[in-house]
Order: sequence, then structure tokens, then C-alpha cells
Amino acid sequence: MKSLIPAHFYYALIVFFLIQGCTPDKQVDREAVRKEMADREIKRVTMVELLEKGKEIGNEISQKAQEELQKNLLEAIGDKGIAYALQFCSTSAIDIVREVEDSTGARILRVSHKFRNPADEPDSLESLILEAYQYSHDNGTSIDPAIQEEDDRYLLYNKPIIVANALCLNCHGEIGTDISEENYDVISSLYPSDGATGYKLGDLRGMWSIRIPKKVVVHSL
Repeated sequence: MKSLIPAHFYYALIVFFLIQGCTPDKQVDREAVRKEMADREIKRVTMVELLEKGKEIGNEISQKAQEELQKNLLEAIGDKGIAYALQFCSTSAIDIVREVEDSTGARILRVSHKFRNPADEPDSLESLILEAYQYSHDNGTSIDPAIQEEDDRYLLYNKPIIVANALCLNCHGEIGTDISEENYDVISSLYPSDGATGYKLGDLRGMWSIRIPKKVVVHSL
């Protein structure tokens, strides 16, 4: 049988016993008590507010992850060339993304129907979103970041990844034209089932798929 006693009564009771339990030698830290009470409050926000803030956070996360990946990739190419950068991406890209995850609380993927790493294969929901992005892209319609409620815990943020410059084609362009045979041998050795080649400038290569905990979004409001 559900209790009819309001929740705030229990919180007040907890505070009362905390105060009563203190000895004269130990003054009550009223600021700590107030913070504890504030932490227990439930922020009430509308779904519109949640999604708007979630998209803002998703934009920031995808931008940060993209910048970190690009910076490290350019450094790897500058140090030892494309072949070394391919090796670098296969071992270090995941660590770069994990650092962004750890700092944001989000779960970050870059998914594609033509994936290189099997871990980047889209799930059923991501696949539908990718198909919608591809349809819009093929028909000249603007494709923008999108966000939706995935379940009780997460918002799902998506952002298209476009082949924006010739540098991308060194690893994802046409074999024998953009990608040298030597570099493709490196790709094949690292990813025997690679499907992420044959792209041209302006093509849709995939999308960011970022799951943002609702509690992170609510806390930021």
C-alpha cells in the first residue's frame, strides 16, 4: 500500500535527526545540509526544453570529438604520412573518443552503412536514420543534426558526416586514384572487411551517433 506521507516530510525528518545527532563540539554544517536538500530536488523540464538543450550539448560533443580526431590525424600525417596515420587511427582514435566520453558522460559512435571498423555498424534505429539522411542528401534536401528520445535514460543525437575535403579521400576515396595501392594494402591488413572506400567530395559518409544521458541534460539546465 502506498504511503500518503509526502516525500518532503522524510527529507525534513532526515535533516532533523542530522541536527539532533550533532554534539556541542561539532556544529551543524548548514550549507552542506542545504546542498543535500537541493540535490534531492527534481528539476521539472518540458520535453521541448530537454531536446533543445540535448541538441546543444550534442553539437558541442560532436564538434569537440571531431576537432580532437582531426588534430591528431593531421599530426600523424605530418609526422610519418598516410600509412602511419592509418595505423594511428586503428589504435588511437577510440582512445581519443573515449576521453571525450569520459568528460561528457555521453556514448559516442560514428556509424555508417559502409563501415570500416565493425564497431561502426549501425543498429536498427541508426540504420533508419542513416537511410533518411541519405534520401534527403540524394534529393538535395538539407540534412541537419537531429535529436530524439531513445528511452527513459537517453537522448539520441545524430549529425551527418560529409566528405568535406580532399584529405578524407586519401583514406576513403577511390582505390588506385585517391588511395594508393600501398596505402590500401595497409587498410586491408587492418580491416579485412573494409567497406569505407569509393567516396567522392560531398558524399554522405555516415553520421555521429551520440547517446546523451537525460540526467546530464537536466543538470545543465
